[in-house]
Amino acid sequence: MVSRAQTRRKALDVLESVQATGSQEDRTAVVTGFLEALLMAADRGFDLRTVWGDLGTGSRAACLALNEFWGVESPGWMRAS
Repeated sequence: MVSRAQTRRKALDVLESVQATGSQEDRTAVVTGFLEALLMAADRGFDLRTVWGDLGTGSRAACLALNEFWGVESPGWMRAS
């Protein structure tokens, strides 16, 4: 049986793969369609740290870039990884 953590990791791996090898349109869709929503959920109370370690480096970089673009200071734990 596949655990929730394994399912989450597989889904985030697909997003990271798109970040690494997808077209510009596909990368933009991941950033605006998922990562942006993830950051907005964190603003409403979702603990982003629960999935931050499962995000790939491209996805993390995109989240940090979004925060910078919005003028939001990323917490130290986001910048440290």
